[in-house]
Amino acid sequence: MWLPFLYVLGQYLQHKRGRDLALAFLFAVTLVYTHKITTLLVFGAVVGSGALILLKSGDWRDRPVRRATTPSTLFVLTLLSGVLVLVQLTVITDFITGVIGRLLLALQVASVTTVHAVPKAARPVAAGPLYFLLRRAYGLSLVPLAGIAWLLLARKAESDDEWTLLAGIAVCIVLTGVGSVSVSAVNPSRMYFYVELLLCVLVSITLLTRYATGRRRRTLAAAVLVLLLMSQLVSPLVVPDSPQSDRQYLTAEEVAAKRFSSHVPAQIATDQYYAQETVNLRNPGDQRVYVAADENLMNDTAFPDRDYVAYREKARVYRLYGKMKGRWSLTYDPEVGLDRHRDRVYANGGVVIYD
Repeated sequence: MWLPFLYVLGQYLQHKRGRDLALAFLFAVTLVYTHKITTLLVFGAVVGSGALILLKSGDWRDRPVRRATTPSTLFVLTLLSGVLVLVQLTVITDFITGVIGRLLLALQVASVTTVHAVPKAARPVAAGPLYFLLRRAYGLSLVPLAGIAWLLLARKAESDDEWTLLAGIAVCIVLTGVGSVSVSAVNPSRMYFYVELLLCVLVSITLLTRYATGRRRRTLAAAVLVLLLMSQLVSPLVVPDSPQSDRQYLTAEEVAAKRFSSHVPAQIATDQYYAQETVNLRNPGDQRVYVAADENLMNDTAFPDRDYVAYREKARVYRLYGKMKGRWSLTYDPEVGLDRHRDRVYANGGVVIYD
């Protein structure tokens, strides 16, 4: 919905058609229910496009065709998008409480002490600079290219729909930068997903419009394509079992063990990821038998006697949140202690369930 909204908003500002305004409003309302960040994108795109149009087109009073794109029109659009943000934060959700809390923390009006617990039987999985560069290579290669393309197109942009597209891209880049400084404010990876396609289109348009058909344009296009493809291929995200990343899928054995859990008469304690993954979409209520017990697993402490225990034998890295936030690998073999104090009731080579 984000890309169609940008398109119809640009079409309205360029041609002043009522149907484009109606579609823009429809897409904006839909985005309110999509995610909390999309409403900010709508607000930023309206404000940004209005600012760019007025800064670039100082002679708007003398152009009858664009007379509708006046400061008053842009102000009304900004006001409406601002109302959508407030409705989402206060009526549809209760995000406003978290926003106020973070603002107070930023202004040092309130102070909160974050307690970070270090597990006794696990070590942190460190990610070196090379791993970080490779993991973010796709963004680190595309964003600079798009930045150059943005500046080149901004120098020649004349129509209001072009300014709207550029404003939408700029808003995404700004929020991505904010997320790079503070992940708790905005998730930069999520923002990148919203803007990635726009950046690719931006680079492509720049190549097509700046260079005429010929050998030079083909060479540049091939070089950019190879660079972007290589940045994707060298990323550890391509390898689902990267040694420094948690595996975010279940093996066949782990799925089979979860299906077996319907025969277990009590709760099953396990790691957080395995506890929350759903394998039976027709009856997700089976999930209630699994509970997260990462504190016991990470500290090598006894699990509650009333619970069964499920241990994934092939899980190397555990990603936790809360007071033990981070990626951890165990420094001991849980099966040794579990075999000593409990009885095996199920094992399939990937998961062992103990009573």
